[in-house]
Amino acid sequence: MFGFSLKSKAKKVLWKHFEYVVHPHHKQFFNQCVQLNKLGKNGGNEYSLAMLYMLGMLRSLLHNWTLFREEDRTIARANQNVDFLLKTRSILYKINHLSPMDDEELDDAYNQIHSHYYAALTLYLDKQGRDKMEKYMPYL
Repeated sequence: MFGFSLKSKAKKVLWKHFEYVVHPHHKQFFNQCVQLNKLGKNGGNEYSLAMLYMLGMLRSLLHNWTLFREEDRTIARANQNVDFLLKTRSILYKINHLSPMDDEELDDAYNQIHSHYYAALTLYLDKQGRDKMEKYMPYL
């Protein structure tokens, strides 16, 4: 019964803070996050579960970007990805104090995602021209 209420609370956190709904396609991943969250520091809570899930969604974004065919990698899509990355990062750090996850853990998880995405994006931009994403370069 505990898992059910934790899931419900986490889904409310996802909607309230990230305006994000767990897609049925990602239900299994969400359930895996629930199990990982229970093993975490102090057993975790709905905020740490939502944060864990969104970090997974950021990793998925990176993975999908590397799988796109060359013609599907566009500046518009890159801009959308960077917007999502920056928006999610901002929210993660705003709500982190509500979870048992400490800042260092969040920094490590986010920086790993960021560095991998930056490397993939840099390769793409070297081919397309960095001037097309100038507004994002200070954040990358």
